[in-house]
Amino acid sequence: MSDDGDGSRPLLLLVEDDADIREQMKWALASEFTVLEAKDRRSAVGMVRQKSPILVLLDLGLPLAVDDATEGLAALQ
Repeated sequence: MSDDGDGSRPLLLLVEDDADIREQMKWALASEFTVLEAKDRRSAVGMVRQKSPILVLLDLGLPLAVDDATEGLAALQ
């Protein structure tokens, strides 16, 4: 299991392009997880490769196509 380095909390990656939503979700989850953040597909994929979080919360409507799920679904691939 991946954790924040001291074994106390597992890593969670929050992928959301809206900064306000990211902050609210991070606040809600920070007591149980070390929350990593990404705002687009490229940074999300890089974070998964670098940090190997145990859980990813993924907004499907990411830039460049915030009104459909193409970027979010591409991140899953």
